[in-house]
Formats: sequence, structure tokens, C-alpha cells
Amino acid sequence: MLADQTPVQVATSYVPWDLAEGTAIVEEDTGPGGTYSRLAEKGFGPARFTEAIRIRTVTPEEADFLKSDPEQQVFEILHTAWDENDRAVEICVHVMPTYQWELHYEWPAN
Repeated sequence: MLADQTPVQVATSYVPWDLAEGTAIVEEDTGPGGTYSRLAEKGFGPARFTEAIRIRTVTPEEADFLKSDPEQQVFEILHTAWDENDRAVEICVHVMPTYQWELHYEWPAN
């Protein structure tokens, strides 16, 4: 992913083949609403999401794409979309340079 021609993120998504096969999910342009809209059209729209975040050193391939120092730290976010039956319908691994991003989360106390 680029912002003003500057590499800011590497994101790789995985969708079960039985959900992706024959849909625009396998195309470069997934259409309006993206992957989640295509999953919803098949009855597998996300009902909840989870994320696991860690900080690590960039890999050589990521450093090449992100144009970063090989010692640069990155956020690695494992983002999972779950359907209403608790099936993982998409897993996305986001890799983002820590110096370019600030993560902010909010949730209710109850």
C-alpha cells in the first residue's frame, strides 16, 4: 500500500478457497465494498474481528518494498475476520513501519 507514492504497508490476505473461488475476491479489483462485501454476498459476511499485534524487525523483502533500513522495526498485525458461526473467513497480515504509524484502540468499559 502506498500513500503519496510512499510505501507504508504490506498487507497479505488469505480467504478460504471455497469462499473465494469464482468470485471477485480472486481479482485485483474486488469491486465495491471489497472482500467483505463479496463474502457477505455468499452469506459469510464478517460478524466480528480480532487482532494480534507484535513488533519485530523488518524482513529483507519487506525492507526492500518499504524502502526502509534493514534494522527498522515494524508492527505485524494479524487481523482475522470471523463470520457469525465463528469461522475465520479472512486472515490478513499487515506489516507497517512503526515510525509511520500510531495505533489507537477504543472499546466500552462494560
